[in-house]
Amino acid sequence: MSTHAFVGNKADLHGINIIGSYIHSDGYPENVGLILQEHWNTKEKLDLLLSGGNLSSLGEKFAPESGEELNAFEDCIFYHRDRKEDFLQASIHFSPYLNKVLHAESKPFEFYYLFDEGVGYEVYDFSGKPLMILAFDQSYDYEGVMATRIGTLQPDSAPEGDVFW
Repeated sequence: MSTHAFVGNKADLHGINIIGSYIHSDGYPENVGLILQEHWNTKEKLDLLLSGGNLSSLGEKFAPESGEELNAFEDCIFYHRDRKEDFLQASIHFSPYLNKVLHAESKPFEFYYLFDEGVGYEVYDFSGKPLMILAFDQSYDYEGVMATRIGTLQPDSAPEGDVFW
């Protein structure tokens, strides 16, 4: 069974809608979260990623280098570009006042990743509640921070100075 995720940009909030991309496989923070944090960490990079529509799997690169074959372990696999399916994007409803994902239009996702420029990705669980922030601050040891955050998932039990709500 796949772990479905949604990625979008909080700055693209229109009313309560955010348009983004559905990611079918490996949507948990230790995989998709880490790839987003390390490789899709600017607005320009995220805009490029979202321009491809929904994804079968997220990779470190948007596409293979010229003349190279598609590598499922490194490259993003898009439904439209790589599988020749219809171009689709996902949409969710988000309340900035409640700081909560209200629901997905099509189906719920296990994880929601909302980009906040200069901060990182805000991560929400399947019920729409905030879990953590995957910070872009270069002073963080990403793997150590991820392990700590994933292990606790509770804002009140976060280590001093960690980035939780």
